[in-house]
Amino acid sequence: SPEDHFKPIENGTGLEYVMGADDVGRYLTFRLQLAHSGKVVSAENVVGPIEAAPPSIRNLRIEGECVRGGALVATYTYIGGREGATECWWLRIRDGTRQTLSKPKPISFSGTTTASDPRRHILSDADVGCTLKVKLRPVRSDFAQGEVATSKASGVVLEVSGPPLPTPPSLGTSPTTPAPPPSTTRTLIRKPVTKEIGGFEVAL
Repeated sequence: SPEDHFKPIENGTGLEYVMGADDVGRYLTFRLQLAHSGKVVSAENVVGPIEAAPPSIRNLRIEGECVRGGALVATYTYIGGREGATECWWLRIRDGTRQTLSKPKPISFSGTTTASDPRRHILSDADVGCTLKVKLRPVRSDFAQGEVATSKASGVVLEVSGPPLPTPPSLGTSPTTPAPPPSTTRTLIRKPVTKEIGGFEVAL
């Protein structure tokens, strides 16, 4: 029967199911097992074939420390079927003027951000005093393209990070610890109480 071609979906046991990339091109149906009798009731209809949503980029962010020599990395969520060669490029902004740093480059799917990965930008002297933005053009595995997404601007790139560090002591010496001030020792002396009795002083 046609029902023999359907397989259970892992974690698909609730009354609501969110379709993902693995569902594209497939059909979905629903079965309900009654608790009191154990009888299985199947849906009267079948949904499909499932089509991929238009490619889009969500949650586009720039992560990293804005300091010369540091690295900024673009992170995002892709929506719309299986991701293909999504393109990425960076912009530098100084005094309101934008400069495109490179042509759009496709993102590899190695799972890591290498030095040549377009999602990664190493901050140079030219970036000091500027902010940066990143742009992504979503591309699906079937080459369908979506609208370009633009991140918010990064922080201003600094020459150094944080306050200057203290100068370390010279080799072969130890930091000098100031000697504590001399302590003052006080000795309490109790004077005996005397009383004159019969012409003699007697200590009490």
